[in-house]
Amino acid sequence: MTLFETYSADERPRHAIETARAWVTGHAAVGTAQKAAAAAHAVATAHMADHSLGALLYALKAVKAAGGSVDAERRWQMKRLPQAVHGLVVSALESPRLKRFA
Repeated sequence: MTLFETYSADERPRHAIETARAWVTGHAAVGTAQKAAAAAHAVATAHMADHSLGALLYALKAVKAAGGSVDAERRWQMKRLPQAVHGLVVSALESPRLKRFA
């Protein structure tokens, strides 16, 4: 059991790893790998603040592709950010390279 599994009941990171292993051996379909990728991306990008916005941006893309409200999703995300990082995320989303997603 990993340290993460000791303190969390969240199965998404484990599922993402298992799906990645299945993909490498040809035992996972593209759609399955894409669905698991969001959790994997969130794990892989935690090392750098700018990179960790990827999960937020992918969620906005997914909502848009599904015909949902990007504005409503963005408001939902912003309401759930810890106060300590709220300003950093808003500031990063205003950068020219991310502005198109904000």
